[in-house]
Amino acid sequence: GFLFLLSVSLLSFPDAVCVGLMLWSSIFMVLILHRHKQRMQHVHKTCSSRSSSESRATKTILLLVSTFVSFYSLSCIFQIFLAVVYHPNRFLVSTAAVVAGCFPVVSPFLLVSRDTNASRLCLTWIRNGKTPDIMRNM
Repeated sequence: GFLFLLSVSLLSFPDAVCVGLMLWSSIFMVLILHRHKQRMQHVHKTCSSRSSSESRATKTILLLVSTFVSFYSLSCIFQIFLAVVYHPNRFLVSTAAVVAGCFPVVSPFLLVSRDTNASRLCLTWIRNGKTPDIMRNM
């Protein structure tokens, strides 16, 4: 009992510290963007009525952080189940593997969907079945 809890605590401590640092840095970036938006409010009022770059960046940061924390928490839960269950069935093992790979697979699509230029580039590539001129020149 006690040794199991101690080992789980020691094994999960580095992960908890890293997730905490990531959350702290994300909050810090959002605060910096918010301060910058407040300072630049007079410029944004004269430019356009659409959402500011700071707002779009803040939404992207929050989307990525919440997605990561959600998938990571779910993955940790599955890893705990795998450690506790004596003979885990194949479905549980496969599901744990899929959940562990969700964020690296989903995050690029989230980023592309947030960037209209990247979305247009991908749609052009898919529609034409070939690489757009921008990509060939890189």
